Amino acid sequence: MRKKVLFLSLVISMISGASMLAQTVLFSEDFEDQNAATRLSVGEMGTSNVYNLATDYSTTPVSPVANGGTYCAKIAVNTSAGEASAVGLFPAGGAFTPPYTLSFDAWMNHNGQDATTEFIYFGVAHATTTVLPTDGVDFALTADCGAGRDIRVFASGTENRYADCPTCYPGGSNTDDNGAELEQNIGPTYNVAAGYYANSLASGATDTGNQWIHYTAVVTATDVTFSINGVPWGHYDISITSAANLMVGYADLFSSVGNAESYVLIDNIKVVDDSGSGIANNQIDGFKMYPNPAQNVLHLQANDAINHVTIYNVFGAEVLKATEVQSQMDISGLKPGAYFVKVQTDSQVGTYKLIKK
Repeated sequence: MRKKVLFLSLVISMISGASMLAQTVLFSEDFEDQNAATRLSVGEMGTSNVYNLATDYSTTPVSPVANGGTYCAKIAVNTSAGEASAVGLFPAGGAFTPPYTLSFDAWMNHNGQDATTEFIYFGVAHATTTVLPTDGVDFALTADCGAGRDIRVFASGTENRYADCPTCYPGGSNTDDNGAELEQNIGPTYNVAAGYYANSLASGATDTGNQWIHYTAVVTATDVTFSINGVPWGHYDISITSAANLMVGYADLFSSVGNAESYVLIDNIKVVDDSGSGIANNQIDGFKMYPNPAQNVLHLQANDAINHVTIYNVFGAEVLKATEVQSQMDISGLKPGAYFVKVQTDSQVGTYKLIKK
């Protein structure tokens, strides 16, 4: 899973015709030297949090993630005080300018009580190390579908619910067993939206708990796409023009106290520079592609005639192609997920990200 982010950016380079340059690693933390506390600043809210940035896997019942080594970070929040709590890990003095990709691995542990109300909680565009609420763009999801809304997108501490921001949740809205529309993807399981989210989980899993998940946030100057195991679970349009920090953490958004089996293990935090990937640099003057995310029809506009449109999946395989495109393209046959669209006009070639609902 960890190598997917690197491979993805190489695929983008091949699609856009750019040379395949090795990505620059802007920050990396694997916790192996047991000295992560010197490279990570900790933002904290609450009085009964417990965290250790040099946790030996042998002291936990969890096997290390692939390439995880011997050590990781362990965070437990709201262990006894009965209060909303959070712990966030920020690269010390971090200042990252888009485009870049944040990635990390995390194991959210729970004992199946279906009510942890605890969330993996991470994001970008942070000016401070304040947590709960933070000042950037954040994504949060529960381990066991124990909250009223198990998938959440926040901007400057304000939750963007599905009713107000449907594009924030590429999986779309749902209905419960009685046909009533839900605001967004809610339990009892993540197996919603025709299996869209469940397809990104381990075989047989119905939530993100008790398994290793690879998380990414792909950040450009205009948007942030949050994914787990390569499948987009959240998206937010935002103009990011200056350098800012990022955060990986764990939070309990409610006052109910969990138990000793509710915690998160975090490993392999990495930030890579995407400036050579073609995401931001290979654009066509005056070109527009909308809506994004899109469900059935993709609208295309350009100053010159559009000669070819080719859509690739994240592994670089061609999945759809059209020639002499007038103004729209039928994408209803594509599976939900992330794609890259290569557009060729009479004089230019551009590559664009597409989220298919």
